[in-house]
Amino acid sequence: MFKKNIYKKIFVIFVLLMLHSTFVFAHNMIIEPVSEGVVRVIFEGGSLARYAEVIVYDKDGQELTSGKVDENAEFSYPQDNAAYLVAADSFGHRVEWEVGILEKKLPKIPMVAGILILFGSVAYYFNKKSGKD
Repeated sequence: MFKKNIYKKIFVIFVLLMLHSTFVFAHNMIIEPVSEGVVRVIFEGGSLARYAEVIVYDKDGQELTSGKVDENAEFSYPQDNAAYLVAADSFGHRVEWEVGILEKKLPKIPMVAGILILFGSVAYYFNKKSGKD
């Protein structure tokens, strides 16, 4: 009886820790296009990455230009169609954006629900395998 209760408690603690870890992802950086030749670097929570350094590369991986973002976390680069990849670094965070490609992200609520269903399924499987209900 004690072992069954301790495993349930460990599982609940594990799930709570996994849910808590989603807050870490709130500091992912995003490069968003503002206009042709201008990008803004922000954190996922919406705050500006004011100290980001940006490097623009061509298709061969050669650096075209680099520099720091302005006070609005924006960076301008030449619009000569040679720009292929924009990379930004800020305090250990790095993000890359392929010019012209719009990112598609999964909404967080379905993603969290999917994780909970996965953990619940694993718990159900092991509960049934042990022969206890």
